Amino acid sequence: MRIMGRCVSRILALQLIVSVLALCLNVQLGRSNPATITVPDDYLTIQEAIDHANAGDTIFVRNGIYDEHIEIDKPLTLQGESNGNTLLKLRNVGNSAYGIHIQASFVTISGFKMIPYKYEVMLVTIDGREHPCFNNTIRDNILTSSGNDALVALYSDNNSIVDNQVSLDDQEGACIAGIFVRSCIIRNNTVRGGWMGIGIMESYDNIITDNVVKQTSLCNAFEGVIMGGAVSLVGSSNSVVARNTMADNKRGIEVTGYSSSNRIYHNNFVNNTKHFYVGDELANSWDDGYPSGGNYWSDYNDSDVYSGPCQNETGSDGIGDTPLTLKTNNLDNYPLMNPYWNPADVNRDLRVDIKDVLAVSRALGSCPSDPKWNPLCDVNNDLKVDIKDYYIVCKNYGKTYP
Repeated sequence: MRIMGRCVSRILALQLIVSVLALCLNVQLGRSNPATITVPDDYLTIQEAIDHANAGDTIFVRNGIYDEHIEIDKPLTLQGESNGNTLLKLRNVGNSAYGIHIQASFVTISGFKMIPYKYEVMLVTIDGREHPCFNNTIRDNILTSSGNDALVALYSDNNSIVDNQVSLDDQEGACIAGIFVRSCIIRNNTVRGGWMGIGIMESYDNIITDNVVKQTSLCNAFEGVIMGGAVSLVGSSNSVVARNTMADNKRGIEVTGYSSSNRIYHNNFVNNTKHFYVGDELANSWDDGYPSGGNYWSDYNDSDVYSGPCQNETGSDGIGDTPLTLKTNNLDNYPLMNPYWNPADVNRDLRVDIKDVLAVSRALGSCPSDPKWNPLCDVNNDLKVDIKDYYIVCKNYGKTYP
């Protein structure tokens, strides 16, 4: 009887092991084969599709008009057929101010045009206050709002906000804002309106690059304190703001709230009422060293007679001879004489031509320890001038500053 009992126990244990392995295998197979759900073919509304989707699925939304409030609580891809014809009229529910409310990680939203169904709806909110929320992507959308912020990330890390067009039809709210965020990328967006174009608050290690921000206003926040700008860093540190164009704004950039150790360079500040506001004297870097240079300020009118790290050598170099002081510990040591636009424009004359080709040819094969090294000829920033740099310059040959 004991032998029979042991055999039964072993058989039951074996069956349990097989069942667990089968379950794990099914889970893995499910994860490796995500489904595509189509709206309105499979479900009439986007929210229905999300409710029935599994983690990792793609929800493809055909062109049309969708009047919805959308809650996303699982990893998935929400893909519109085209950002010109897949229109989301976003509404809030109850006391919520959100149109699309993301409370999950690894969510991608792309290919939509978004507007508020009614006034004062935040179009997209990435919200990590109650649930882990990171590695989300908002890409290639057109967001047009009024009366409230358009795209906001809260307590959420490693998000990417790229290739979007974001605008506010009035001067209230922020176009893109990050609050308590870390290691987020905000890149290649076109932003217009609001009292803040792109702003990060109480955040660090973020990257804001290659954006165009225009026509932002300012906000009289409290007790006469004026806040806002095309780009705002408020209580934020260790971030990079580079290669952005800030034009026709009330204020180009705001750095305040004890922001420090930020790197701000190769930006174009053009025809802003005031290019900058630095609220305190904590140190930030406003250039990328010599000869890479700092920022272009459209009202900087100093001469460019000299060159070299100390600007005391004969010959111009596309860098102003006198540093621009923004505040104590905040100097652009190498203000650019012309807008920054294309690294293939090696000599910074606003066109890529034979002079740039010859410059790279002379430096070809060099690295920083070589006497013929020219860091401006290292177009792809890999610490060597080689055929890759030569190719980039030749590929851009004939281009001029837009």
